[in-house]
Order: sequence, then C-alpha cells, then structure tokens
Amino acid sequence: MFIKKNLLKTLRASALFKNINDSLIQDILNKSKIVEFEKKKVFSENELKNSIFIVLNGMVKSYQVNPYNGKAYTIFLFNKSEVFDIITFVDKEKHGVIFETLEKTLLLKISHNTLNSCITKESKLNQNIISLLSSMFLKLEQNTTELALYDTFTRLSKLILRNISIKPILSRKLTPKVKLNALDKLSHEDLANLIGTAREVVSRHIKTLKEKNILETVEKKHHIINIQSLIKQCDLDV
Repeated sequence: MFIKKNLLKTLRASALFKNINDSLIQDILNKSKIVEFEKKKVFSENELKNSIFIVLNGMVKSYQVNPYNGKAYTIFLFNKSEVFDIITFVDKEKHGVIFETLEKTLLLKISHNTLNSCITKESKLNQNIISLLSSMFLKLEQNTTELALYDTFTRLSKLILRNISIKPILSRKLTPKVKLNALDKLSHEDLANLIGTAREVVSRHIKTLKEKNILETVEKKHHIINIQSLIKQCDLDV
C-alpha cells in the first residue's frame, strides 16, 4: 500500500491537482478511498457512475467493443497520476466505454460529491477539469487523424515514438537504447487495439522494426536502438 509521502507526490503530479494546495488535496484524501484490483478487472457501471479514479500504480485502459464481431478499439491508456472517468463526472451520462486494468492496479476512488464540494472551495479545480477534457479531446483528434491518414505501420511507429522515455527532439544526444515505458507492459493484441488493427498485423510490424534495426527485444523488454530511423518512419521533421 502507498505510504502517505508517495501518495501526495503522485497526486501532486496529477493534472487534476495542478496548482492545488496540499491542504485541499489532503481534504480530498480524507474523504476518498484507496482500492486495489487484480489484472483484468472490468469496472461496472455502478462503480463508475458516482466516482472518478486516479491511478496510483498500475495501468487502466478504456475501450469499446463492436457487439456484432467482438472487435475492440482502445481509446485511452491511464498510467500513474492520470484520471478516469472524468467525462461521466461532467455530463452524468452513460457512454458505453469499458474500463479494465491491464495489471495489478492501485487507485484512489473519489466520489462525485467529494469533488463537487471541493470545487466550490477552489475554482482552480474546475479549470483543471476543463484542461483535462481538452487534453483528452486533442488525443482523440490525433487518433482519428492517424486512423484516416496513415497506414498501420506508420500508426504503430507513431504510437511507439509518443511513448518512449524521452522527447524526440533530444534524440541526437541520447544513448543508443531508449525504453518504451508503458508499452512494454502491453501485449500485441493491446497494441493492435490502440491503432485499430489486428494482432497479427502488429506482430508483423514488430518483426519489420527489428529487421530495420530500429527495435530490439531482450528478456521480453523492447528498446529503440535507432531513434532517427523510427522518426523517419513517422515522417517527422526534427
């Protein structure tokens, strides 16, 4: 379980609590609950309709499934310090989105009532919620554009580039190997659901990245060994 010092540090890093004083964060903590779930926990509508969650450790994905063919598309990944389901808090509507843990995950569960009462005390919280929603909409816009304009190999390359441990502009100063961060925890099927394709296609593209000496896998850990070539695959000008 998180100790108090780590908990506060994680919450301070959350976009929801940007520029919020510790006393208000502590007030929210006192009225909230830390919950832990095993891998593949699917949240029910009842669990989501009256609460938001902040990831303290682990990872959660949100996705939708075609009821006729079972095809899934992952909308967002939520990592440490990130917030879900903030949209339901704002509009109080059901969206048909499924939330599922990708590994053993620790969460802070904050009720809508608690968050509403804190917003009346601190208007910055409202501003932060608007910023959170704006960020989510920008990601959705990016995903939609990539689905429409790029092939699956380019989409996978862009996904990898967005999730490496450093900014691409600094790549020329880096050591040869670059970690993939959260993507290393995902299966090929999870990666496929993020870019709107099939698992077999992702497996083939991973093989191609290795053949191009862009990616290597050692003890089930992926590393980028030629970041400039990866950037070229994404058609980015740095």
